[in-house]
Amino acid sequence: DDYRKKGLNGDDEIFDDYFEDDEWERIHNHVDDVVLAELEYLNGALDRSIFIWRVGLIVSLVILFGSVVFIAILMERRNRVIDMHIREVVEEIRPRVESEGVGVEYRTRSSQTGMLFFVGKYIRPT
Repeated sequence: DDYRKKGLNGDDEIFDDYFEDDEWERIHNHVDDVVLAELEYLNGALDRSIFIWRVGLIVSLVILFGSVVFIAILMERRNRVIDMHIREVVEEIRPRVESEGVGVEYRTRSSQTGMLFFVGKYIRPT
């Protein structure tokens, strides 16, 4: 009845109830300083913990990618040394094989040209 006296219709009563409930909560149920300080302390500890986890994740990923690159470089160096030895052997046996009418050539992935250079070692001339 108070709402009707103020000139409010029935629809506004619902919204006014929500407003009055929020206003009562704001006035009577405020968070005291002790609870607020405890929440700030816990949030600060959580922030430090998350920061440590992030740093640990970044460091471990850097170590992982660095070791993958390091191993790839070592493998390429080893392959280059092996290729050099194979070329020496091919050059050594080439005159004997060519005297029989057969050509000898050592092909590597890096010596192939064209669009399909990555499958060059599997392509055999016919």
